[in-house]
Amino acid sequence: MDLATEFLDLYQGLPRAHGRYTLGKLNESKGKMDGRAETLLEPTTARKWQQHLDGEVGIGIIPIRDDATVRWGAVDIDVYPLDINALFAKVLRLDLPCVVLRTKSGGAHVTCFTTDDVPAKTMRSKMMEMAVALGYPGVEIYPKQVSLASERDVGNWLNMPYFDHTKTT
Repeated sequence: MDLATEFLDLYQGLPRAHGRYTLGKLNESKGKMDGRAETLLEPTTARKWQQHLDGEVGIGIIPIRDDATVRWGAVDIDVYPLDINALFAKVLRLDLPCVVLRTKSGGAHVTCFTTDDVPAKTMRSKMMEMAVALGYPGVEIYPKQVSLASERDVGNWLNMPYFDHTKTT
């Protein structure tokens, strides 16, 4: 299995929509990269993941699916500067079942993956508990929704890690 297909399988989400993020410049006042975000009403594919990994176009995945289940959740820590090594050490010390991924702006996604479908409500609650335990109450939590409002609702997406993966820090 190639890397793009592995990411497609790992970050299972809403199959009928995803995000696209075009990177801009560093916004000095915010301390993070600006860009253009849009939601596309089309499936995520291995080809789109490959474009993301190659640094052509960023991809965002919506974790919640139509049946209100997820396979992953994340704590999105946009605090700058962030000591990612200290954050990783705290995740280990607390024995949290997560990985710590540095974002392109220098923040972190503390991400938890499951092998089975779990209710979005359960994942969101657990990710909120982890955010508090890590000392980051009030940060963004994914999934953002515990259910979708209708068959037209697509929820919120999160930028994926490893954009331009050969140059990632």
